[in-house]
Amino acid sequence: MEECSNEKSSKRTFQDDNAPVNGKWQDPTVSGCWQCGKSGHFKHDCLSLKRKKTSEKLKASEAKKSKFVAVISVVNTLVDAGDWWVDSGAKKHVCNDKRFFTDYDLVEDGTILYMGNQSTAAVKGKGKVDLEFTFSKTLTLTDVYHVPKVRKNLVSGSLLDKHGFKLVFESGKFVLSKKGTFVGKGHLYEGMFKLNIDNTI
Repeated sequence: MEECSNEKSSKRTFQDDNAPVNGKWQDPTVSGCWQCGKSGHFKHDCLSLKRKKTSEKLKASEAKKSKFVAVISVVNTLVDAGDWWVDSGAKKHVCNDKRFFTDYDLVEDGTILYMGNQSTAAVKGKGKVDLEFTFSKTLTLTDVYHVPKVRKNLVSGSLLDKHGFKLVFESGKFVLSKKGTFVGKGHLYEGMFKLNIDNTI
């Protein structure tokens, strides 16, 4: 371990509170604790340090209890609020307009949505949304998060896949089906696939 060679400095010259100086271990009754400055104990026995570590653990535990969903890749592009887009990176379906919901429950437990631009948004509610495709087929989304701050309504591609839907992206077109039955389609627009639905607001 490197030590400072400036003898005029009153600062301690090494980092390890258990390391010997000139081959001799330091007496805590003389040198004092490096955490609080009081004599009689080493840093690793310091109650002040232990309280600090306990506080940090409690804060980390509280942070883990906070509900969140890492979701969105694109949030800032201004688009028609009534449009719906497929987001393969989204872990939840997300809607910015309460009028889309056919079933709705308030969310008051502090659930937070984490977005791709490092910002967050509060989840106001969740429920069911029916999307009516242009070919008279209806896609019912459950457990949809209501997040007014989000600019785009998002359908989670991974959730659709999990529930048995087949998603095909090819040549700027999107086709959705389930067990061989056609459900709906969409098209590529400004880097994302926009669903062809009738019930826009």
